[in-house]
Amino acid sequence: MRLIFLAALLLLSLNACSTGLGKKRSSCPAIACNVIAEETPWPTQVVNNGFKVKSGPWTFTLPPGPEKAITLQTVPVSIIQYANAKITFEYVDKAALAEYIEVNLDRSRYTVIDHPRIAYSSTPDQIEPKTSVDKKVLDWIFATKRLDMQYGGPAYVTRKGDITVYYGGKTTPSWDAHAIVTSSLFPDRYLKIQLQGLLKTDLEAIIASIN
Repeated sequence: MRLIFLAALLLLSLNACSTGLGKKRSSCPAIACNVIAEETPWPTQVVNNGFKVKSGPWTFTLPPGPEKAITLQTVPVSIIQYANAKITFEYVDKAALAEYIEVNLDRSRYTVIDHPRIAYSSTPDQIEPKTSVDKKVLDWIFATKRLDMQYGGPAYVTRKGDITVYYGGKTTPSWDAHAIVTSSLFPDRYLKIQLQGLLKTDLEAIIASIN
């Protein structure tokens, strides 16, 4: 399963971002951890002749012409398959994160939507954990950033009402763009979108369509 594979990769990345509690956190030895998202206006692009899909509490308009849509039964991932492209929606909630980080997130000062906020606005040496739980959470956040930003920036953050979207480019050789959708109304969950075979402008049009 992709989430289990991701968890294994993140555990390999933790050592690159981790320091002991009470010590200043060292910078991640990767260009990824120095990426800071640029504030940008809400996109205005339009998906022409697109079709609507719902994921979590949000509705999106996607490019026309998909060949099939798949919802995995074992993990909360939906896949929209095109002839030469793919879009995935992965719903991440507090229970799933607690399982992979292996901590009680009720004891952390950080909500789930704080995770992308910290990753996109900070470097590892800018935040010092106050507790052992928060140390594990921050190590996880920057391990995730190390993977998502392994090709460097740029990255962006855009806002509309209660919605904040963080987005950028390649996360792996297979994925060309990604976004994380959060809402202040749902602090314990977020939605990760990844695109293959599509452009940043396509992603921004999808973001613009969020309702």
